[in-house]
Amino acid sequence: MKNLTVILLACFFAYLPMNAQRLQQPNRQVNIDKNLAPATIELDEQLLLNPDRGFRNEVVVRVANVVSDGFTDPTKAFRERMAYYIPENPVLAQMYFYLSGYNNTRIIPDEGMNVIQAHFDLARKEKIKLLVRFAYQTGQDIGRFEAPQEIMMAHMQQLKPLLQNNKDVIHVVQAGFLGAWGEWHSAKLKCDTLALLKGIIHMAPPDKFMQVRVPEYKNVLPETDPDYSRVSYHIDSVWGDEVPHNTNGGVDPGTDWWKQITRESSGFPVDGEMMWGLETLRMNRIVDGFQVIRQLSEHRYTSFSLHHNYRENNPKDKYSMRYWQETEITPEWLDKHRIFYAQGWFKDKNGQAVKRSAFDFVQHYLGYKLEAKAIRAKTNKDMLEVEMDLVNYGFSACYELESGFAILDENNMVVSATKAGTPSDWHSRSPHDYNDARLLTHTVKATMRVPSGSTAYKIGFYLKNSMGSFARLSNDVEFENGYNILYSLF
Repeated sequence: MKNLTVILLACFFAYLPMNAQRLQQPNRQVNIDKNLAPATIELDEQLLLNPDRGFRNEVVVRVANVVSDGFTDPTKAFRERMAYYIPENPVLAQMYFYLSGYNNTRIIPDEGMNVIQAHFDLARKEKIKLLVRFAYQTGQDIGRFEAPQEIMMAHMQQLKPLLQNNKDVIHVVQAGFLGAWGEWHSAKLKCDTLALLKGIIHMAPPDKFMQVRVPEYKNVLPETDPDYSRVSYHIDSVWGDEVPHNTNGGVDPGTDWWKQITRESSGFPVDGEMMWGLETLRMNRIVDGFQVIRQLSEHRYTSFSLHHNYRENNPKDKYSMRYWQETEITPEWLDKHRIFYAQGWFKDKNGQAVKRSAFDFVQHYLGYKLEAKAIRAKTNKDMLEVEMDLVNYGFSACYELESGFAILDENNMVVSATKAGTPSDWHSRSPHDYNDARLLTHTVKATMRVPSGSTAYKIGFYLKNSMGSFARLSNDVEFENGYNILYSLF
């Protein structure tokens, strides 16, 4: 037994220097230059969960009615609408807060404010960002439920701290308040629209974009006003890019307003919707999906209503977008119209061609669709210098998202991270000239400290929103704890 103890002690002391030397050895020197594989159809479902983009839901909340009816769950309509669109799983929702019951009082009671807060709380829990709109007039019955300007302005002041406290769940603030559905038309009472727009802008958190129905309402601001660049558009009657219509507020192809949206839309998130399906059927029309895709591309849409002209309130309804699901879209058509798409999107993991529909294209290319092309990295003493080339095939850039690189250990825990890149600059094509159809490549760079003595780590890239929801690159790479694993060193 004594001899065995001596042998074990000898082995232990012999091991100590060798182990200490391993722990103290310098970091592994690396020099990486690697192309990255694109995503294929198998990753579709995961990519559709990327935040702050895509099809959006729509929820109507009549705030005073919820209070007076004594609902035990004030968010019942929100929950039902989320359940209705589980197959599509939108991560955005347009939220109408109708203040009709308070149109003659300067103060929204606590009960009403609590109803609004409950919807923000549920959105936060479900990781859904909101396009927020306040309104009074629930339809085109001119004069019904309208609020005078002084009431609207008072409500804005009251709502301001609530919006600030919940800005993490707000995607954009839509102008609202005035006219039918808050769209600024069909109003009876006189209103100073410049003062109203300024009031809404100052109500919104200062780092949020605004949206108005048509350029006419934005143009009450001079272009020299600092707030001008914060005001975007929600086009609430999208028809496509060829035939003029008398239902879209004058935003027709070739008009000054159409050209203004084309010129400005690279600077902010754009939203829209079609008319209700029943209305277009009464007009004996099916909205052409290809024409809509051309409009969504030219005006760089970030989001679009899933509820309008799809299946609306009955699963058996078959409106325009249901027909889009039956309409094939091809690389040849997209090339002809100079609309970008990822090559891997038309393939499976075996490289075989797959068919895609017009509906699929809208669903996947609203907002951003980022594909990393290559990663380069090298060590410089205890620092790692890394850069990545990426392209954006989506209609718009990425708004209100933070990006960066990280070093992760073998258990995918972050040991070093740094912000890098400006996602709002990652356009697919020239932000100044839509007709310049050259696909842009963006290079993101960073320098990070390598943990002392580390010889095993991973290089990751992240993109996340204000609620901490992470986005996946359109690449066939590992995605762990919100990080796209670009390279592993072991």
